[in-house]
Amino acid sequence: KSTAARLVHGLLAPPADAEWPLLTRIARQFGEPARWRPLVQPHHTIPALSMIGGCRPVRAGEITRAHGGILLLDELLEFDVTTQEALREPVERGVIAVARAGEAVELPARFLLLATANLCRCGQYAPTGENGCTCSEKRRRQYLERLSGPTLDRFDLFVYTNGWLADEKDTSLEGVRERVRAAQRFASARGRSSARNRDLGWDELHREVSDFQRRLLGPLQAESMRRTLAVLRVARTCADLDQSESLRPHHLDEAMALCWASVKALRSDAMAF
Repeated sequence: KSTAARLVHGLLAPPADAEWPLLTRIARQFGEPARWRPLVQPHHTIPALSMIGGCRPVRAGEITRAHGGILLLDELLEFDVTTQEALREPVERGVIAVARAGEAVELPARFLLLATANLCRCGQYAPTGENGCTCSEKRRRQYLERLSGPTLDRFDLFVYTNGWLADEKDTSLEGVRERVRAAQRFASARGRSSARNRDLGWDELHREVSDFQRRLLGPLQAESMRRTLAVLRVARTCADLDQSESLRPHHLDEAMALCWASVKALRSDAMAF
């Protein structure tokens, strides 16, 4: 899981010319060179103050260090719950407002949040398929309760890795990178308002959905607008990877599996404990 998450860093688009001054300035604050988009992987013992920034005078935290790149939280459920919850605002807004002793500063914090996690102490539990979990239901529930619903909703994609080895395929990182670059070029050629699908708004995405598809999304929309928006953004990404102008049924099916069915499986299993 950790290796796959780190490989995503190599798939990011190069920084635009306009991004370099800020990336360079932030990197210098942390005594680092600005050679590429940052990959920041704090240890799970990090306190909330070091994660988001603070002290007096105000100092930037790890989320500002990750601005323009990736913040990778390996073993998310081992992070203190307060630290997890502190990420909700910057993930939503792309900035963090820090106020300490009368000094208020707004710091940049627009990053791609990736996380890996075991869902129990023994590391064998998965709500899909067979697993060899040896934890009691009580211990499993206590561990899963470290991940709140609002925090979970900040992740557009939720993927289980327990079935990956059964579907072994030879895939090169270079091949994946070229496919991603082709999708980015296709998206840019369409004259989209944002170069990144994660920045697309509800109105722009909803226009691409047919009346029939809207009816299919109705139950999900009634339950969670944030999760519905995640489904539409990922469906648009699937369409870009296929270089398809329109959202086709299989794009929505794939997005529903990645963004909603996997989350629903975890929630349903947790409620059954």
